[in-house]
Amino acid sequence: MKPPIDKFIAFERQLSHEKGPFTVFCLFRKYDFPEGWKVVVSAPWLPKSRMQSIRFIFSRLDKVLTKREMLQLSGVRILDASDPLAKEITEAFQIEHGNIELANCEFGGVEWRRVHIITSMPSKPRAAKSRAPVGTC
Repeated sequence: MKPPIDKFIAFERQLSHEKGPFTVFCLFRKYDFPEGWKVVVSAPWLPKSRMQSIRFIFSRLDKVLTKREMLQLSGVRILDASDPLAKEITEAFQIEHGNIELANCEFGGVEWRRVHIITSMPSKPRAAKSRAPVGTC
């Protein structure tokens, strides 16, 4: 099932305006869990505690997604900007508040069925496009 991308883009944009920019905001879906989307985020303003960060993101998502949409989520993963997965994403893509859709990809040594990159900004931001075309790996 496809995630409500427009809601996730609006969610990411709203939090960016309230709190500051994300370094990474993506949705990942694995082959072995086709119904669940993992929200992967990195932002310098997130609480230092990973558990507090996960609770914060889930509590805010719960306000914008329906119960059915929330059930499509398999979890939230918080990345430090120095995390190899965050670096891999930000080195490959630069986008802010958009959607790059990828299929059959490998990131962080894991094969993913589908990926939506909503924001991917290096630590030292470059000029970014607001929308990007859909692509595949």
